[in-house]
Amino acid sequence: SKMGISLLSSYHGAQIFEALGVSGDLLELSFKGTPSRVGGLDTGDLGKELLALHARAFGDEAPSPMRLSDDGLVKPKASKEHHSNSPQLAKLLHKAVREKDTDSFREWSDTLQGRPLTALRDLLELAPSKATGR
Repeated sequence: SKMGISLLSSYHGAQIFEALGVSGDLLELSFKGTPSRVGGLDTGDLGKELLALHARAFGDEAPSPMRLSDDGLVKPKASKEHHSNSPQLAKLLHKAVREKDTDSFREWSDTLQGRPLTALRDLLELAPSKATGR
């Protein structure tokens, strides 16, 4: 973590980060020397995604030229891209905290546990500490 304002030039060649979601030849081509313990897309995968997006935009079933498709990447939409901080979860948590409502908290917790995997931390399984038992 870095505090304050930094210029891009201060990071040039610093290699102070790790790549997430990028691997193989794409990592070497774009971020030479950058570590990636998680892996992810390579140039073949990226090419397939680009061709699929191009087909959606310009193929036979492309939307009207006057209307862009909205997949919910920016603003949450039902049955589109999943967002961890959805309005539904925020409302449940606010209700639970404001009204000290145990049922709302349980519903929030259950909804949170049942959501799709979104971040790396979702793949972690927490275990109690042997020293404290918590």
